[in-house]
Amino acid sequence: MDEEQVFEEKVKKTKTKKASKDKDLETTQPEQKLHIDQELLGKIRTALENKKLIIGNDRIIKALSKLSSIVVSKNVGNEIAKTISRANLEEIEIIKLNVDSSDLSIACKKQFPVSIIGFLKWKNTLK
Repeated sequence: MDEEQVFEEKVKKTKTKKASKDKDLETTQPEQKLHIDQELLGKIRTALENKKLIIGNDRIIKALSKLSSIVVSKNVGNEIAKTISRANLEEIEIIKLNVDSSDLSIACKKQFPVSIIGFLKWKNTLK
């Protein structure tokens, strides 16, 4: 065997090892099941794609007049509770979920816990 053939053999072995390693990773990772209504999940994903979703308490407070609805996880803090009371004054629809912030973060495709999200007013909102 010359050097070129040896190199090709090593490349083939590396590719097969990597492919089998990727298969192992796919089978060992557990599927994350969301406990969020499929309709709401679809609306969250659509709003994300169209940049009509606001994540985070501070941003929601700034955009209260532009929101059509707010979605809140079950484990919210005191500051978010104040935001909810402000939203009631603005007559914004409030949806309280029975899921924690980690499930809501998965629905929003974020790596950090999400306790509150807001939908900007547009034609495909929750109302």
